Amino acid sequence: GEGDTYVSPTYGYALTYDATWGLAESSADNPNPGTIDTLTLGDVQLEKVDAVSLVNESSLVSFYGGESTATPQECVEGDIAFFQSSDTYTFFSIAKGNDDKELQGDLKNGGYYAVVWVTNNNTNLDTTVYIECRPIVDGESLLLIEQYAADADYNDQIPAREALLEGLDTSGNGGTTTNGGDETPEADETPTE
Repeated sequence: GEGDTYVSPTYGYALTYDATWGLAESSADNPNPGTIDTLTLGDVQLEKVDAVSLVNESSLVSFYGGESTATPQECVEGDIAFFQSSDTYTFFSIAKGNDDKELQGDLKNGGYYAVVWVTNNNTNLDTTVYIECRPIVDGESLLLIEQYAADADYNDQIPAREALLEGLDTSGNGGTTTNGGDETPEADETPTE
């Protein structure tokens, strides 16, 4: 297989993925790709959600784009609250890096991320979950990205996720980048003292 491109029907973001990824299993309750009326993450709600989930040999990555006025940080904190209150998962903590600092913070793309440690109560699997929220349309919609991998596999799966996210285009042009002409590139802005 050559991989494929998923384009969000509502928000126009496009995800191009290679043959190491495939669509996760679809069900009548959870068509993949599909739509969800409302995704509730703690105090945050994403409305009119376009959802798609991909799997490789040892991780699952889900993308949920929806209308929301929450900030990316509020979205991530809402998802953490979801794991803390879920019957499916036992929440352990926000993951820590080798420097013993919690893995969470702002991203260059305007988003926010956190990594959490949970146990899936259905499979008894200790799981590391990467959570990221980034704006699609500023102040109007967000994209929630989750990567699930067994603790033992997670570090090996970081490059796979990073490569996958490099294939994500949130310009809203369905994967075709055009020069809008309205925005001034940052390099052209005159710095002021």
